[in-house]
Amino acid sequence: MSEYKTIVLLKVMKDMDENHFRTIKSLLRKKLNLTKKMQEDYDRFQIADLMEDKFPNDAGLDTLIEVCQSIEELKGLVKNLKTEKAKAKRKEGEKSNIPARRRGRDEPSSSQPMSTTNEDLEPESGRSTLNSQTLGRGNIPKEPSKEQGYQQGPKEVMVLNVTEPFTYDFVEDKMMFHATVATETEFFRVKVFDPALKHKFIAGKIIAISDYFGVGGFLEIHSTSSVSDVSVKQRMVISSTLRQSASATPKIKDLFSLPKGTYVNGEFVVIMKNERINEIYYWIGDDTGSMEVVVYGRLTRIRCEPGNKLRLVCFRLTSSENIWLLRSVRHSYMQVINVRRKFYQR
Repeated sequence: MSEYKTIVLLKVMKDMDENHFRTIKSLLRKKLNLTKKMQEDYDRFQIADLMEDKFPNDAGLDTLIEVCQSIEELKGLVKNLKTEKAKAKRKEGEKSNIPARRRGRDEPSSSQPMSTTNEDLEPESGRSTLNSQTLGRGNIPKEPSKEQGYQQGPKEVMVLNVTEPFTYDFVEDKMMFHATVATETEFFRVKVFDPALKHKFIAGKIIAISDYFGVGGFLEIHSTSSVSDVSVKQRMVISSTLRQSASATPKIKDLFSLPKGTYVNGEFVVIMKNERINEIYYWIGDDTGSMEVVVYGRLTRIRCEPGNKLRLVCFRLTSSENIWLLRSVRHSYMQVINVRRKFYQR
């Protein structure tokens, strides 16, 4: 995928709200030859694909900049897009200006064996990287691997665990669920934005994922076509140590040493609760310390009391007035897991 299409998808389409997206489709209707049904039904990925086909030189980036300039709320975005476009052009220039003599010197001749150095083994942009350890024999990652940007795949993984689908946007009735998947050497956290894929994400099942995005430490899957079954003969051995690492709850004392913005999963005991207008403060604790958890919006409707245990998924580590805390965000999931009846978010 070109640099320009990456900009269109990750800098424009992904973060644009639904009203602006509908406006963009309307303004581009004639240029993209959209029928009424296409204008109503096409999602962001399909529009990006159409733009790439219609404007192969820059995937429609110039056209988007022109359209966004006419929308007052998107003028700030226009400035960022022009900056990203300039970066992409510089990269193109650097690639095209490499002297042929140097290219010939750098390329191995047919009579020279290719050597492999440590630098050759460094992960390239877009490949998965580990936060805390380099993979190798006997090394088990303690943190989920991360990938950045569009990934074509396919990547074969085993499903380790999965949440129930839940509504994260009541206005537009948008649903999603979380999952943890693994290869034989690393594990990933996944956001799935199509609840119809729930039947594919069954613990212990091997699936192949493709055409997904790495964003903020998660793999994001938006389309049913991005997940496919793998032959029943396919085997994948996930060690018990890797499974334990993928599902482990971090110690609270260790959370204080993580960078702000880290997303945390885990099961924690509630030791205190304070209800306020439109938000609830919980204090969670273990044998190493305690920390505040601030819950907003839909999650305030989940019934939880001191002494219960909370399963938190996708809670953001942040601070307020020098106090470290976990805060719920748009895609957070919360479940009370050790009461007589389980209370799930609706």
